[in-house]
Amino acid sequence: IVHASLRKTLSRMGHEIEAVFSPHLGLARLEARPFDLVITDLMMPDVDGFGVLKYVKKHSPFTGVIILTGYGDIRAAIDALRLGADDFTLKPCEVEELVFRIRRCLEKQSLLQMLAAKNRQLEEEMRRRRRIEEELRESESRFHLALDAASNGVWDRNLVTGETYHGANWLTSLGYDA
Repeated sequence: IVHASLRKTLSRMGHEIEAVFSPHLGLARLEARPFDLVITDLMMPDVDGFGVLKYVKKHSPFTGVIILTGYGDIRAAIDALRLGADDFTLKPCEVEELVFRIRRCLEKQSLLQMLAAKNRQLEEEMRRRRRIEEELRESESRFHLALDAASNGVWDRNLVTGETYHGANWLTSLGYDA
């Protein structure tokens, strides 16, 4: 009853739902395409909810995982959260409560994805700035070489710092030692 009611509620909210009743089939579907959220039971034959959780977090780290269980074991809840579960709740669970938990999990996943995208942008900007700084150092080095090689003698003043640079021939042409 909860499965049908939850599916209907989530479908009305605009979510695409894919229900499977075998952990192996679920893992095969996860391998075939990404999902935003996985809701799994803790106690299942062959592969338990921890196995599903580990697989999801290894292969699709931005996929949220909510674990449901009929056994109120605090140790299992702690283990699930340590392994990366986004939520852990007891069955039976009211549809409204589960919908709230799903929304919260999807919001978290969305924020994590935005953060990852911003981090990638920041890393790219840092790489771009390092390239520009290196080009600037090379340009400054070439500029100093040109100043030193000028036969008439050249000097330059940094308007920001007030420092001056005198080419080797500048001082010589004025009769000073370097």
